[in-house]
Amino acid sequence: GSKSTMDDFKWMKEKGLDSKILQKKTKGTPILGICGGYQMLGDQMEDPYGVESGGELRGLGLLPMTTVFSKKKTTTQCQGRVQEIEGFYSCWSGLDFKGYEIHMGQSDLGKEVQSLHTNSSQSQGACLENVAGTYVHGFLDQEEIIQKLVEALLEKKHLKGEETAFNYEDYKEEQFDKLADALEKALDMEKLEEMIFQ
Repeated sequence: GSKSTMDDFKWMKEKGLDSKILQKKTKGTPILGICGGYQMLGDQMEDPYGVESGGELRGLGLLPMTTVFSKKKTTTQCQGRVQEIEGFYSCWSGLDFKGYEIHMGQSDLGKEVQSLHTNSSQSQGACLENVAGTYVHGFLDQEEIIQKLVEALLEKKHLKGEETAFNYEDYKEEQFDKLADALEKALDMEKLEEMIFQ
């Protein structure tokens, strides 16, 4: 993701990262973009209102779509299901997800690209061969989605993985608890509460 998609994409181009991504795509490497990264995968980014840096910019051209940055920001919780898709990311077909969106751009997909998922808030995602993208932050937080992705990557590399159970939600809660404990030790909580509730 990115808070300044067009400027970050210009930086990527200056560093030559765009050509590295295109080379990887040609070699069949799976490529996934989330939010700003998703917008960069398209043909064109347009900023007619100067929401970001203004003007127009050609994207990576890996997904046939144009993103137009609007004055209205999309902020929504979402949930849904990955559609029956083809290509590398078919490992996700039929899996449920939840997450949230926060972005300025609206993307218009070309007819030749598959929609990645369907859901209640009409969040958008797209898939074409070994390239996929979505506006949904937290998409990779789902245990089954990440498990299927790892399995597909291992299979692509002709490797075997170990069976491990990992619950990302539990892991996140543990990390938040550690952060809360550290803050309680570092801050004068009585003084803080006094300031808040005065």
